[in-house]
Amino acid sequence: MYIKEGGYQHGVALFILLIISLSFFLAAFKWFSLTTRTASYPPKHVLKQKSLTCATVAFASFLLALILYYVT
Repeated sequence: MYIKEGGYQHGVALFILLIISLSFFLAAFKWFSLTTRTASYPPKHVLKQKSLTCATVAFASFLLALILYYVT
């Protein structure tokens, strides 16, 4: 990645967005893996909702990072 004048802030923003994306993807995987258990306190549909929400936020932050990368 070519960092031009004032590009340091964009690099930091990209890094933060990618860390957010990775953490939400891991959270989505965790919530979805809990649906395979036979007995779980939160019902399976609630776990799937949480998993889908985390995956959506992760995908959105990843897309935002890609857009920021290509625009700068």
